[in-house]
Amino acid sequence: MKHFFSFIVLLLFTGLTFAQDAGTLKWTFDTGDFIYNAPAIGSDGTIYVASNDHYLYAINSDGSQKWKFDLGYGAYGAPAIGADGTIYIGTAGIGKLFAINPDGTKKWESERADGWIEDSPAIASDGTIVFGTSNQNFYGINPDGSTRWKKVANSNKYSSPAIAADGSIYMGMEYGNFRTYNADGSAKWQLSLGKVESSPAIGADGTIYVGSVDHNLYAVNPDGTKKWEFATGAGIYASPVIGTDGTVYVGSSDAVFYAVNPDGTEKWHLATKGLVPFMHSDTPAIDSNGTIYVTGDDTTSSTFKRYLYAINPDGQVKWRFYADAIQGTPTIADDGTIYVGSSNGTLYAIYGDSHGLANSPWPRFHHDNKGTGNVVSPTAIGQMNEALPQNFTVSQAYPNPFNPATHIRFSLNKTAQVQVNVYNTAGQLVGRLMNAKKSAGNYEVSWDAADFGS
Repeated sequence: MKHFFSFIVLLLFTGLTFAQDAGTLKWTFDTGDFIYNAPAIGSDGTIYVASNDHYLYAINSDGSQKWKFDLGYGAYGAPAIGADGTIYIGTAGIGKLFAINPDGTKKWESERADGWIEDSPAIASDGTIVFGTSNQNFYGINPDGSTRWKKVANSNKYSSPAIAADGSIYMGMEYGNFRTYNADGSAKWQLSLGKVESSPAIGADGTIYVGSVDHNLYAVNPDGTKKWEFATGAGIYASPVIGTDGTVYVGSSDAVFYAVNPDGTEKWHLATKGLVPFMHSDTPAIDSNGTIYVTGDDTTSSTFKRYLYAINPDGQVKWRFYADAIQGTPTIADDGTIYVGSSNGTLYAIYGDSHGLANSPWPRFHHDNKGTGNVVSPTAIGQMNEALPQNFTVSQAYPNPFNPATHIRFSLNKTAQVQVNVYNTAGQLVGRLMNAKKSAGNYEVSWDAADFGS
């Protein structure tokens, strides 16, 4: 008989007030060069952003510098933050993965990979750091820096990986294949979808959404069969995101931004010349109000201008923020502040009116503000070394009321499939802490709510 236990954790959030008008500048921070991708936010609110000036910056929420770490070469991908606060970032020219402690000291650096690490690493539920290189290789690195596995992909890799609840790793390839690997790095299945440079998004039912340079947004079932395809007017380079109602948002390179229903039909499109998602860097983000943020050009005027657009769920532009050379994937903090980079090296902090990211299956690039690329929320899951229990029990979460970091203990008297879900008071799924088969024993799950708004 198959045993299955599922239990939920109810989160209570306090309200926030907003003293400034949404869409106005809060502060700027200057790095030395292009910021290619999304900032990440740690549990304490520290903003981590990589620049092409060879540094990873840690910035306080007031815009002051906390520290900077010399990577030795430019970083094109976004940082990813582990459950223990370690920041992982790959470099281009020297092909190394760095692990950096929250205080800015080096934890370790990997051996030089075969090729550049041009995209963002993902973090599996067991802590394995997953990434591909420009020279046809695919790596799994243990949290201590040792190589867990190395596979030959037979294709240069452009897409940042995304990890499903069962541990499957999804990624796109330059030479026309969308591939899935098991958690141990072994091949699972592949599907010809054209050249895929965007990172996939994963829906609540496990559907994988991915854009292709062949002018299509694809929905793929977890078994590798194609669910549907949605034609856009040009290639898709930025990654899709998913709203609370399952709407998929993505931009194409012909300056059109699309909202696509879960069944593959068009909901709306914004066909102004002002929205030009370019390459990986202009993936949207969705806040708790359902507002979608995306950077783009405005070529409707005689002068070239760049904006951050705030778009309502019905497709109407709510506001836009102008800044010279603004470009990149936005990150939305719990207080509603929107962080976004630029091609001139400036990080912008812009006032918002939300309570952080949307409580949706995939609201931003690489899923969450820690940039894990993992459907299963970043947690520390461990088995406690105690006597085996006689019954299935769930202990009171502590501390109670919840702090941003909260611990939940449970006991199993037999092997079972365990699912731990977190819901807010509106009944919306906030995060999935565990979805795995566990043997009899005592367990503790640590939930970090810092990445999720009310």
